[in-house]
Amino acid sequence: MTTDTKDFSRTSFEFTGRAGEYFGIWIVNIILTILTLGIYSAWAKVRTHQYFYGNTLLEGSAFQYLAKPMQILKSRLIAAAIFSVYYSISNIYPVLGMGLLIFIFLLVPAIVVLSMSFRMRNTAHRNVTFDFDRNFKRAYLIFAGPIIAITLLFIAAIFTEISNAELITEAEQLKEDPSSTMPFAMLGVMLLFIFTFPLWEYLQTQFLVDHTKYGTSPFKLKARASTFYKFYIMAIITFIATGALFGMLVAAVLTLGFSFDVEENPALMSMIIAGCIFPIYLWMFTYIQTKKANLIYNQTLLDPESSASTFESKLTVTYMFFLYLTNTLAIILSFGLLIPWTMIRTARYRAKTITLLSQISLDSFAADQQKKVGAFGEEFGEMFDIEVGI
Repeated sequence: MTTDTKDFSRTSFEFTGRAGEYFGIWIVNIILTILTLGIYSAWAKVRTHQYFYGNTLLEGSAFQYLAKPMQILKSRLIAAAIFSVYYSISNIYPVLGMGLLIFIFLLVPAIVVLSMSFRMRNTAHRNVTFDFDRNFKRAYLIFAGPIIAITLLFIAAIFTEISNAELITEAEQLKEDPSSTMPFAMLGVMLLFIFTFPLWEYLQTQFLVDHTKYGTSPFKLKARASTFYKFYIMAIITFIATGALFGMLVAAVLTLGFSFDVEENPALMSMIIAGCIFPIYLWMFTYIQTKKANLIYNQTLLDPESSASTFESKLTVTYMFFLYLTNTLAIILSFGLLIPWTMIRTARYRAKTITLLSQISLDSFAADQQKKVGAFGEEFGEMFDIEVGI
């Protein structure tokens, strides 16, 4: 499904935050969080979100972050209590601790849904709040599926090994390596993960986008799974090509006589390898994140029944790589003091590269959503709203 956006009006996002201004908020948040032994972190999170939301504008109107610090603090205290119980039990009764860990993993899909619901219900623009449909059944099908599949594969490998051991003689069992099939099982799990990961990520993205609403109007992801496979394949090809180039450069340096004894200079060798591998890894990470962000924005509709609004994202891999690299160096060289500056410059670039394309006025659309939300009412009470981003 394609949308002709030739006659759509274009409204760019804008970020007006300033590094010096945000630095004051950031440093106070850190100091008070330390002095209160972490309790103030809930207020720090709200202040940070309110600053970034409040300085992100669309057609002159800022976004709003509506969450209360006590809601976040309550959720964090519950999470801390659960972790403390798990840590204590796992030290005393490791087997029971493993069972508790599995139980916690089983809660992950539900936590994802509740977290998205909290985040959307506390995000607003022009007094219209976002929303997220709490489809727990589909969340478990998507998020728990790969975990269950990998677990079943391991179980099958173990039972296969046991069956093979029972078929050979006792003398042969003494010579046979009992874990002979396990490497093949591990390879199978790894290949299964590699080949299905783009599909899994596509299903996750589709779930999160398609269940999000602005007022009562849903978003819709038009992209297909094949597009996710395309940019992952390109990322892998780029990684392999860059790695090969790095290998040839090292070989050339050694050939020219600049070799040295690795055993005598292990630290220097580690620094050289890390210095060469880090940019390669950062480029691959940047490529995937940038291409994925552009894909999601460019293939998302708002109010898909009328195809009235869509987005356009023009992030470039080269500039995002430059941002990530210089941000990392700035943070290291300033011992962390330039973190606010890196956050502001990244937010400003992201905002100016995203555009809303719409057939109707944003004012009329927001006014229409206010009427619909007022008539629809609240579907869920506040007692189930939680925030899980620690």
